[in-house]
Amino acid sequence: MPVTPIHAVLIGVVMTMTACTVPQSKTTWQKTGGDGDRSADSATCLRMANREVDREAMFQSDVGRGDPFGGGNTWSANMSTYDARKSQSTLYERCMKQRGYRKVRATKP
Repeated sequence: MPVTPIHAVLIGVVMTMTACTVPQSKTTWQKTGGDGDRSADSATCLRMANREVDREAMFQSDVGRGDPFGGGNTWSANMSTYDARKSQSTLYERCMKQRGYRKVRATKP
């Protein structure tokens, strides 16, 4: 499938949102029995979440919605961005939990 301008914009938006996906609050991920390779696990989960969100956006575009951002409507664009970010975050968290991690309150250094 050729990459159209809308696909390029969508990929750019998803990549921009990537920085927002990893929890920025005062929580961290811990694994029972040690953290293993948390950095590598986190990167793997983030890639998987990004891939799934991209796939869903492409599917929505292909089934006739046309512009995945709602035809330029600001409210629709904002909601599409919010939905993608929420989905990406949920997928990331699910992946980390499946790898044996759980969110815990971070301790101050």
